[in-house]
Amino acid sequence: IVFLFSWYIASSVFAFPHYLSYYNELAGGITNGYKIAGHSNYDWGQDLKRLAQWAEKQGIETMYLDFFGRGEPSYYLGSKYIPWRGSSWWELHGLQSENQEDFPRGNYLAVSTTFLASGGWTSEGYSRARDYEWLNAYTPVARPGPSIFVYYIDK
Repeated sequence: IVFLFSWYIASSVFAFPHYLSYYNELAGGITNGYKIAGHSNYDWGQDLKRLAQWAEKQGIETMYLDFFGRGEPSYYLGSKYIPWRGSSWWELHGLQSENQEDFPRGNYLAVSTTFLASGGWTSEGYSRARDYEWLNAYTPVARPGPSIFVYYIDK
């Protein structure tokens, strides 16, 4: 009982301040919980402010962002923000999604884990093929918070 109680306390301490993205350590913890269950179980757009702080600290002038959440990216990122709709989720909401081949190379792309880990959405239903599978060829340059990955797309 002492061990389980200690584990419980330690998990709470180590999860701070990312409680929304918390998953049990056996399920991947904060860093890998999005692989099990994404969307509002992990990502509510809670890391938008952290992304803005990271971009400011790095001196990044512009950044493409495919963001899942209710926050307004332009409020936090200002003129750094360039919208990118690489997920087919946008098509379900009447907006055209963008093609990966059209992404302008030599730029940063930040993607919410909801879009990164999930399959494609179509009018016929859900597809197991991931919209962002092409990003497997890249290593994230940063993860300002559990719910956003940042890539530098150079080729």
